[in-house]
Amino acid sequence: MLSREKSELVAGLRTQIAALEASPQQQAETRFKLGLEAVDTRLPGGGLARCGVHEVTARAYGDMGAAIGFAAALAARASQTSLDAPPHGPDMALGKEGLIAWCQQGWGTYDQGPLYGPGLAAFGIDPSRLLLVNPAREPDMLWALEECVRAGVFAAVVGEVPATSRHFNLRASRRLHLGAEDRGTPLILLRGHGEMLSPSAALTRWKISASPTEGGVPRQMTAASCWQVELEKCKGGQSFSTSLSWDGLVGAFRQVVNPPQRILAPIVVRSAEQVDTPMREVG
Repeated sequence: MLSREKSELVAGLRTQIAALEASPQQQAETRFKLGLEAVDTRLPGGGLARCGVHEVTARAYGDMGAAIGFAAALAARASQTSLDAPPHGPDMALGKEGLIAWCQQGWGTYDQGPLYGPGLAAFGIDPSRLLLVNPAREPDMLWALEECVRAGVFAAVVGEVPATSRHFNLRASRRLHLGAEDRGTPLILLRGHGEMLSPSAALTRWKISASPTEGGVPRQMTAASCWQVELEKCKGGQSFSTSLSWDGLVGAFRQVVNPPQRILAPIVVRSAEQVDTPMREVG
């Protein structure tokens, strides 16, 4: 057991040294751009690393749908640019043909329910190029995620690992990170909402909250989704906050310069006369 831990530690140190020795051009080739210069220029190497773990969290429980949508948008961007990415490793097949693996927890989905094919298609994800995995237990989820990233055939892997998971820790995240590095597969982890997150080897952590669509147009009448995005953690870079929209028809992010504010429902306050007036009995 001890020798295995030492071998994993040595392997991790070797990959870190190799990353430091890599040229800027090589580092750029192992990243995928979000397609928005205002954001890509603020990320190390001009984009998100394919060889690593990226976490997406929701600011509150009501923002879970927005966080799932943002994760889907990241996966869509990774799949769009996967054919242009160089092969990673001697036995890597050329191109990953836009395949995406989504590991959804089967022991208790969020209130948003399971994934919906037409909804994913609206985000630019072809349901016919999507592999759905439904692990029954949390340990099975971690195993499935590692197998998916090490398979080397997916443009991106998405997994649901709640912040309250008892099995996800720093060591488990390092195993997933090493698998992503080995095969050049970005792993996007949905970590739930609002809770304290356990330490992880994730390269970035994004906190997402829902935002009204531009112009106040109801969201169901547009092909775009809007979010307030906060990059909380970024190895080799700096945190920032911005408002983004996602156009699923063209598969591109856009920056919202003047995001509309959330419209709160009015609070009805009863007058003193109304409070003192007895309510009519029913019947």
